[in-house]
Amino acid sequence: MCYYCIYMIEKFPNPNDFNQQEATPKTELNLEVEKIIEPEQGLSPTQLVEKPEIDEETEKKMKESRREQRRSEIVALAKEINETQESFRFPGINPENYAKIKSEEQQFPGYSTPIDEILEKLNKQGMKVVLGKYPESGNVFILPRQSNDIEMDSLFPRHLKLSEIEDTLLNKLTILCREKI
Repeated sequence: MCYYCIYMIEKFPNPNDFNQQEATPKTELNLEVEKIIEPEQGLSPTQLVEKPEIDEETEKKMKESRREQRRSEIVALAKEINETQESFRFPGINPENYAKIKSEEQQFPGYSTPIDEILEKLNKQGMKVVLGKYPESGNVFILPRQSNDIEMDSLFPRHLKLSEIEDTLLNKLTILCREKI
């Protein structure tokens, strides 16, 4: 039985107190509340709706659709930020991301510019948002302002310290890039 049903039964043990035609809550397990309204506002247990069963294939398609929508939002935001040609103050990166990048750097030396050098450039020059070689793929990078080398000098927006970002579009981009679907 859902929590709302239990609440309603405890609050109104006598269905006549509820003053509606059907005051008996459904007892099926697969129910959800359409909206939360206090009993005084007239929500009856009959406003519970059965949750539709979703097969694996449909769920997969829905997930892919959400992924596509998120990718489109990321690309649109990155293009909007990029069009302004604005240079942003570098907010720093999360310590967890720094440790992970540093570890990968030690495993694969020379694969990219050392993280400490990238951070130094970003702090001195500021940063810019750049789309990858195939913009519609959703690959977005953070580069030092005077660099165009995505392969060697880039970070991902998800690496940025969210609490230190001042620009609202960049903040939204960072949040979108961190979401996992």
